Amino acid sequence: MRIGLLAGITWIIGITKPLFDIEALDHSVSVKDIILLLGGLFLIMKSTLEIGSIKWKGLVWIRRKLKSLNLGLLSYRLF
Repeated sequence: MRIGLLAGITWIIGITKPLFDIEALDHSVSVKDIILLLGGLFLIMKSTLEIGSIKWKGLVWIRRKLKSLNLGLLSYRLF
């Protein structure tokens, strides 16, 4: 499996034929650029969602603690 992944990465890096040019930036865009951009956006999305879920779990824990202390009214005002 690892050899297949390495072969795939090598193949992607080798795709340098430009698909189109961006004249304002004086840069040509290839398939490799698009794949790397989409991969980077995916990683940013996953990390943002993970951070958000950790934060949400923390808020749920705080709300449960406040309710267990009979401060339910306060927890609804805070959140």
